[in-house]
Amino acid sequence: MKVIFDEMISPKIPKAIEALGIKDSWEYCSVRNLYQGIEDISWITDFSRNNGNVIISGDANIHNKPHQLLALHNAGLISFFMEGQWCSQQLHTQAAHIIKWWPAIKNRAEKSEKGTSWTVPFRWTLSELEQKKIPEKLLSKAKNECS
Repeated sequence: MKVIFDEMISPKIPKAIEALGIKDSWEYCSVRNLYQGIEDISWITDFSRNNGNVIISGDANIHNKPHQLLALHNAGLISFFMEGQWCSQQLHTQAAHIIKWWPAIKNRAEKSEKGTSWTVPFRWTLSELEQKKIPEKLLSKAKNECS
């Protein structure tokens, strides 16, 4: 699996995952390192075309951005979004939270269909991840605006 962390997540976090040896055969990269300054829709499309599979995002408001949702949906990326409070935490808390949830994220990524989205809750007790279905209304709106 090829995984990218968006610009709202420090590139130190994927490096920490690799340093801990929990990467297996997965490849990790960061938008800040590969696509700095490039619009979301462009890097999402490019990442998918270059065999990308998974996006980990700190953008809890992405479900209010129809064009980005459509890009994720069309690209077939499996997406994981950190819950709102995650963004306001210090880096060490963000890293600890992602590492704590990593087995659940990895499990879901391996079993999910392309284009599936998930929310990673901001709590320390592990549970099932919540699937985020893109509302048909938002997809239709984005498709109409793009045509």
